Amino acid sequence: VVRLGGQYLQIYFWGGTALYIMVMGSSIFQGAGNATIPMRIMMLATILNAVLDPIFIYGLFGVPRLEVRGAAVAAVISQGGAASVVLFLLARGSRNVRVHPGRWRLGPLAWRVLEIGLPSSGQLLSRSIMGLVLMRIVAHSGTEAVAGYGIGLRFHMLVLIHSFALGNALAPIVGQNLGARQPGRAQSAAWLAAGLGIGVMALSIAVLMGFADGLIRAFDNNPAVVSIGGTYLRTVSPAYLFAVVGIVIGRALQGAGDTMAPMLSTVATMWFLQLPLAVGLSKIMVPAVHGVWWAINAAPLLHAVILALWFQTGRWKK
Repeated sequence: VVRLGGQYLQIYFWGGTALYIMVMGSSIFQGAGNATIPMRIMMLATILNAVLDPIFIYGLFGVPRLEVRGAAVAAVISQGGAASVVLFLLARGSRNVRVHPGRWRLGPLAWRVLEIGLPSSGQLLSRSIMGLVLMRIVAHSGTEAVAGYGIGLRFHMLVLIHSFALGNALAPIVGQNLGARQPGRAQSAAWLAAGLGIGVMALSIAVLMGFADGLIRAFDNNPAVVSIGGTYLRTVSPAYLFAVVGIVIGRALQGAGDTMAPMLSTVATMWFLQLPLAVGLSKIMVPAVHGVWWAINAAPLLHAVILALWFQTGRWKK
């Protein structure tokens, strides 16, 4: 596992800059109210990746068989292609958005962007590192536990897509309404988006919990993997109702320029609640991974409560 993972990352990390450009460009278009271009860019990257994966993994059409390395090469090429399209569209200008290379210089506005953006980066970094830490804790229970957790986590990422979509759409709406001196409308839009997200998530959770074992078995029919992954989905899925609220309200605050509150609440709930619970419960519960599952449940609940209470104070309106 270590050898194969290292082979993949050694190549994938080379595509980091392309991924950054793709995400940044998509955010620029979304902020301008154009969600179509980011969708097409992501579709391009996904389709290109799907086409290149079997070619580089299995060595088709005269290409050397690269196996795990091939998956990384396909990902880097697809991200690079999408990033090139993003740069072209930004330079050409589209939907009132155009990047002028002559204005790529530091100034008062650049520092304002950093002031707002750095806390958001810290929030994402905190989540990413915590994901690695939890995976390390789960790994103590064996490769079957890692596989079951990994598959279940992918399903949760899948059902969270609509939450991020609602949040990304909400952020510019909040910013625009604050600019138009309509804070009440911004607040109503945020709670409407949260309500829509909860409704969709409730249906998704019902499917995940009702077909948990079958969903895991579709990717790995190892009985141990199915048992662990199925238990993970049934135990953790209900907490994603609160995860929706945290994501949507967090994006609303970010749209208002208040990026510090989402970051602090994320760090507090993950590092001072979820991590200690995961370590402690994994030592007293049998099997140990059940302790990790219940620790994961606690963080979204507290995170949603903190952000909802802060949002209701209305300080972000100023």
